[in-house]
Amino acid sequence: MEKILIKIFKDSFNINSKKEIDLIKRNINISELSNYDSLSFLKFISKVEKKFGFKVDQKNFKKLTSFKRIITLLKSAKRSGK
Repeated sequence: MEKILIKIFKDSFNINSKKEIDLIKRNINISELSNYDSLSFLKFISKVEKKFGFKVDQKNFKKLTSFKRIITLLKSAKRSGK
């Protein structure tokens, strides 16, 4: 799950540097990424939804702020069958 999510981060935010990948893994806020913009974030959310079969609702949208929080939400959704 983590490797797939990192790939989605890389693709969505055009990340090529190991330094930024390490920052993501260390739980940097997504909005702090060098190539962050709102359109890239929406593309990122769309890719997460498609890849993991996870529907992001308004409540969860606000929680998708970091790698660790997203992993936690995905695992929780998987356990609950959502």
